[in-house]
Amino acid sequence: MTGSYTGQPPGAGQPLTAAFAHVLAFRDGRLAELRQFTDSHHRPQAAAAAGLGTVRRMFEAAERRDPQALLSTYADDIVITEAASLPYGGVYHGHHGAVRHARAYTATWDHLQSAGDRGMDPLIWQAGDRVVVLWR
Repeated sequence: MTGSYTGQPPGAGQPLTAAFAHVLAFRDGRLAELRQFTDSHHRPQAAAAAGLGTVRRMFEAAERRDPQALLSTYADDIVITEAASLPYGGVYHGHHGAVRHARAYTATWDHLQSAGDRGMDPLIWQAGDRVVVLWR
């Protein structure tokens, strides 16, 4: 049996389509084995494409200082690691930690920047199944 799966990954611009083939084996009139072969080449790329949208939303929320929008881009078990040399350095776990991180970050930078200076001008690239960001 052959066919294709189609789905819309969250944040991805285009649906993901993956071809498949099922090879079935029978014994005594009953299904004894099912082997599935799936074209999984596009799965990591679709995941990264979905990540691009999330990263864009994250940077936009950070620039607007919108904590709810920022938290909505984080998984419940987010881990944020900042260099120990920063005033807000350390490791922050979960949404509670993310809120503490955001407060420490804004306490450090907000008195030094006007709202117009908060643009980080992120350059965002898809790199295989990862997203890479360079910002100022």
